[in-house]
Amino acid sequence: MKQFSYYLKTVDDLEACLSAFLSECPKNPSSILISIFSSWTSHSDIAKIAKNLTDRIPCATIIGATSYAEILNGLYSNRTMILSFTVFESAIIKIHTFDLRMGKTLAAAEAFKKFCETTPLLKGVCLLSTVSTPDLEAFLKKLSEVPPEIEVFGGCAAVYRPQDKPYIFTNKEVFTAGIIAVCFLGEELHVRTNVGLGWKPLGRSLRITEVEGDRIVKTLNGNPAVRIYETYLKVTPKQFDSESLVFPFVLERDGEPLMRLPADTRTDGSLIFTADCRKGETMRLSYGDPGEIINSSREISRSLVQFAPQGMFIFSCMSRQKFLQADTNRELRPFHSIAPNLGFYGHGEIARINGHVILENCAIVTTAMREGKPTIMPRLPEEPNQSQPTTMPLVQRLANFVAATTAELEEANEKLAKLAKLDRLTGIYNRGEIEQILQHTISCEHSGKRASDHLSAIMIDLDDFKLVNDKFGHQVGDKVLKDIAKVFERNIRPTDSVGRWGGEEFLIILPGACLKAAKSIAERIQKAATKAPPLPDGRTVTLSVGIAEFPSDGNFQSFYRHLDDALYHSKNNGKNQITLYEGE
Repeated sequence: MKQFSYYLKTVDDLEACLSAFLSECPKNPSSILISIFSSWTSHSDIAKIAKNLTDRIPCATIIGATSYAEILNGLYSNRTMILSFTVFESAIIKIHTFDLRMGKTLAAAEAFKKFCETTPLLKGVCLLSTVSTPDLEAFLKKLSEVPPEIEVFGGCAAVYRPQDKPYIFTNKEVFTAGIIAVCFLGEELHVRTNVGLGWKPLGRSLRITEVEGDRIVKTLNGNPAVRIYETYLKVTPKQFDSESLVFPFVLERDGEPLMRLPADTRTDGSLIFTADCRKGETMRLSYGDPGEIINSSREISRSLVQFAPQGMFIFSCMSRQKFLQADTNRELRPFHSIAPNLGFYGHGEIARINGHVILENCAIVTTAMREGKPTIMPRLPEEPNQSQPTTMPLVQRLANFVAATTAELEEANEKLAKLAKLDRLTGIYNRGEIEQILQHTISCEHSGKRASDHLSAIMIDLDDFKLVNDKFGHQVGDKVLKDIAKVFERNIRPTDSVGRWGGEEFLIILPGACLKAAKSIAERIQKAATKAPPLPDGRTVTLSVGIAEFPSDGNFQSFYRHLDDALYHSKNNGKNQITLYEGE
């Protein structure tokens, strides 16, 4: 495998590039992939170049995309075109195109998935698309089902001038909303994809509370989504395009961090994203650290030394280049020391991470290829120090301070939220929480969401507890309440809930338990209570118990009344007994 790449500044440069390639091209290649990535958006110019290439090299496969900027051998450029020839000795290329302007994305995804599953020696799939492709994420999700050893990578077309429209193309077709899939097959072909980020989370988690479609987030934590930028970063909508690049969002999905960069705002305070965001997911702002971003790419290049690639494809986010600016080449340079490479800056990056094929933002996706066994590679050269500060920059220190204090605050809030649910003396649920659990369980009963038809509860009262306080004092009384609460916790099932209803009264909720099962649990608790630590005079506290099963036509009030009636019966018929409510 070999890659030959050239810059074109005008259409007239094509002949010189072709002549140079044909003089160097290995004889009898198995396949040739011609990649065209261009800041030019002229359909006529690109069509002319594609036709000339087809006429001169009819056996080649031609793909391309418009781009914000181009990548070639460790350098970026814009307002140019990259023309690259990837020549394989034994690997085969097959191309699939999908015009999705009329929808039918899921059908196309299903058909392509079947091709991937039934094609022997398929090692990698390169996808070119546009962010306007309907249900692009659904197409990618379907590809997550193909065998895990198949690498999937690619990028979404972009434009340098905002007034232009991005598109992808072959030598025969142009798509403003579609997908081009290039399949690489070969027994001797090896493919490896890596993803670099380098952005760090900052501040507290925010829940997506309202969306419109899958790329417009209307509210975060119930507030207009744009407010997070206005409140915490003092970024106005007029500043948004430039300032938001430094602070994209990071969310976690399927155990992996995903970057999401809002492209614009709406007058209603919504944020418009170029990749999907789902209601109920949590997001955090993140900040760009040039050193970390550059290091993430350098680590990827280090990991590829032993792989010894013969060529590379690089797909990076245009926001990454806008953010790094003069440092862009520092991020790309390590890849050139590994192998020839080409790519472009686009609107989104496609990669397979832990089996899931996803659309990323703010990332750099590198795919390395080789045919045959790896050759011995030289050690990756160290990059010369380019006036980097020897101490951590002030902004980074402040960001670390904010991240650390946010983590501490979130931990404290979690503890406070937990304490708000618990009875301070006994450590079990308090009245408000156990009542809320009971009402929620009853609502599940009505909506048919419970796993069983039964729901029972036990109401327990400590017999003659007032006498304990009067005779031995409240300190002894408090210890009795703590000890009996431990008895309850040790003798209920994991699915049950126990709370202090008030004073010396307790409520135990038993999902899935009929009266007979509830009585068995109550008897176990009564027996265990006799083994609790005794009072100072040697006696143990006894329990009066009332049990009721939730009626199919009942509600919270009637259920509680049945429990109270059963407990009243036990208290007034000698105490230290169990009464089952079995109807009026």
